[in-house]
Amino acid sequence: MTCRVFCTFQFEAWHSWTEAPARCNYLAARHRHLFHVRAERAVGHADREIEFVEWKRDLEARVVAEAATGANRSCEQWCEWMLAEFQLDRVEVSEDGENGAVCEG
Repeated sequence: MTCRVFCTFQFEAWHSWTEAPARCNYLAARHRHLFHVRAERAVGHADREIEFVEWKRDLEARVVAEAATGANRSCEQWCEWMLAEFQLDRVEVSEDGENGAVCEG
């Protein structure tokens, strides 16, 4: 059996897509999103190997701190960063809970 734990959280960040094509040039301007995250990580047993309330607090605090630096990332780029930074197996990041990306490590 494979078992993974997950946590979800949201964070506010600003970004721009400087290379946006003409048909969606409005994305080139700096704009705000409420990014929604679902992070997953494998565990080796079913007796709370990772305490997910504490794990969520740690992930959320670190992501919020990174966003506060002015990191200009798309959903896909946030996924890549989180996979590497937190040794996740799978992460979803969406803009405003609507459209987004899913990456697996």
